[in-house]
Amino acid sequence: MHCRQEGPVEPVHSVEDRTIPGPACQIPIRIYRPQPDSKQPLSALVYYHGLGVEIMWLRAGGGFTMWGLDTHDSLCRALANSVPCVVVSVAYRLAPEHQFPAGLEDCYAALQWVTQNAAAIGATSGLVAVGGDSAGGNLTAGVTLLARDGGIRIAFQLLYYPVVGLPEDGRVWPSRLEFWALGSEALLLEEDEQFLFQSYAPSTAQQTDARFRLMAADPHGLPPALVLTCGVDSLRDEGQAYAEKLKAAGVPVEFKLFSDTFHSFLHFPHLAQTKQALVLSQQALRKAFGIVCT
Repeated sequence: MHCRQEGPVEPVHSVEDRTIPGPACQIPIRIYRPQPDSKQPLSALVYYHGLGVEIMWLRAGGGFTMWGLDTHDSLCRALANSVPCVVVSVAYRLAPEHQFPAGLEDCYAALQWVTQNAAAIGATSGLVAVGGDSAGGNLTAGVTLLARDGGIRIAFQLLYYPVVGLPEDGRVWPSRLEFWALGSEALLLEEDEQFLFQSYAPSTAQQTDARFRLMAADPHGLPPALVLTCGVDSLRDEGQAYAEKLKAAGVPVEFKLFSDTFHSFLHFPHLAQTKQALVLSQQALRKAFGIVCT
């Protein structure tokens, strides 16, 4: 399954590919700038793509490849234009060569760089949000923990069908069992998901680290969140559970279940659900950034 959008590319004011310093190597990023608004300063959204594992295997009907800057290009363009805001997409290190927490460390380094260079990249308001989908949602949530403990203020977090790890009691989420039971009809087989998790976080210490197993994290003091999940998705239950955990800790949360759509639906811009999700994201980010619509 390859989710790069085909067809016309949505224009933005400018796109810049560059690298920034990371904890172990240079980190590739892509900066999307919308048309400048002379009346209101722009804010920044740091975006982390899903599937943090560099893999390719064949399944009946096609292959499965890694995601990166190109696969999330259309989504980042849409977010940059619709809010509007500067979007910084991050190509963090991938497993299995670079296992947890390497990718998370890159993501946090990118956030630090953006906060220190916001004005230079056109985000003159100084406000920064973070967001990501699937595995990128896990990284987003992990970054908010690091930022809270490190004294970096994040204005908002977007969590699109996030991976949050096992429940605190160690059970398997019912939605995972539900979709694994579909066998070859499932988007990912049970052994596929286990392979991904073992590639990213193979040890018990990694799997129980609260920066990865978010249901074990302390959510107090985290930034407001928009959490979107899909009904046709093995990750359905955990995204909702994490939204409830945030809300119970006093974090302002907006939650929406798109009951009739599937994992990674945001890569299909023609879908009504995708358009609705982008409107919800636009509204949430505008509120967080203090954007006044005229």
